[in-house]
Amino acid sequence: MKLAQKALRKRIVGSRKVSVQTAVGWLPSDEQGDGKQVIDVMCTDPSLPFERYGGGGRDNIRLTSCEDAIEFIKQYDGSLPFGFD
Repeated sequence: MKLAQKALRKRIVGSRKVSVQTAVGWLPSDEQGDGKQVIDVMCTDPSLPFERYGGGGRDNIRLTSCEDAIEFIKQYDGSLPFGFD
């Protein structure tokens, strides 16, 4: 959920993207070890708000939409970033 909150706050949607390595860096250091695997799962599950973006050797992700991210965060009782209430 922390990834979705941060990506929503930074509005990583549409033509904006972020590398998987950068997204893993958003996590607390004790959670970074499993971060790439979590992102892989999130990008392959269509019920979750992340998707891969770019082709070839690029390893980028983005939100499917702000609405999907808001719904996901609310579903798990997370707090929405300021301005998304």
